[in-house]
Amino acid sequence: MKKNKIAILLVFFLGTAAVWFVITNQSSTINEAFRSFAVADTAAIYKIILSDKLNTVILERQTKGAWKLNTKNRADNFALKRLLYTINKIDVKTPVGKKDADAVIKKLVGHAVKCNIYTNGELEKSYYVGDATPDNLGTYMVLIDNETQQPSGKPFITYVPGYNSSLTTHYSADTRSWRDKTVFNYNEPEIRSIKVEHPQKPENSYELLINGNQYQLRTLSNNNLIKDIDTTTVKQYLTYFFNLNFEAVDTTVTVAKEEPFSIVTVTDIKGIANKVIFYSLKNNTEERKKGKESFQSGQVQLYALLDNGDVVKVQVYLFGKIMPEVNYFLKSK
Repeated sequence: MKKNKIAILLVFFLGTAAVWFVITNQSSTINEAFRSFAVADTAAIYKIILSDKLNTVILERQTKGAWKLNTKNRADNFALKRLLYTINKIDVKTPVGKKDADAVIKKLVGHAVKCNIYTNGELEKSYYVGDATPDNLGTYMVLIDNETQQPSGKPFITYVPGYNSSLTTHYSADTRSWRDKTVFNYNEPEIRSIKVEHPQKPENSYELLINGNQYQLRTLSNNNLIKDIDTTTVKQYLTYFFNLNFEAVDTTVTVAKEEPFSIVTVTDIKGIANKVIFYSLKNNTEERKKGKESFQSGQVQLYALLDNGDVVKVQVYLFGKIMPEVNYFLKSK
């Protein structure tokens, strides 16, 4: 009789254990679905949309790893690499406690950035990215159901292993965070010609022609070739066109009625021209009319009109080097 009781008890306990195991395993599966923020194959990602109440950023992969921002501008390569790394490595540090879960979700839905990640023609992952935790070592996030687009109800504190800071800025919905700031970015072998126009002093305008290690310099006013140019100076000058970036887009400035300070056009070996028009925009209009406009007199910024129509601010220290007058290239006597 005792043996039977023990057997029944064993069956009971074993049955209970089996039921408990099934429930625990199912719960683990659900929790895994709630906490799976990472995308393993970031090479398959072709589009990422980041949006908040005011802004939307659409990042789309182009050929050869380049990305487009809102179908118009090049996206910043460093910012994209950082985001893709984050998407790949993001992990859960800890779930938000039940007591605070509802409040955190409400704040996420109302104020956070929504991140939609697309792979292979469909929505792969969707989640809200919130603020940093008080210690700035974690970030509040909650997954969104792809079909219903509703938050899962289980928010987490996330992080990237080895990165001791918030991930919030990695998912910014501000287009300024993603805009590639390149104005010119050429190595010498990529350049066919550089034309520098000085509308206020046309006699100092010129075009530099590059053919391997052979250089020709001709004036634009009379199309004369200039002999005895200093090739060392030319080589140094060409290095100035590598990685030249603007500071910021300025939507408050209008240049339509302004006279350009200089116009620089770089044509690459494929025949693609990149024309940038520079303006000084000094307050003293009379000085500009007299042709006395100069960035040499303590001015630190110029405005540049890019080929896509944007007006941007650039540093005189960097860009002044690419618009010297024609005598700059002559050999010293």
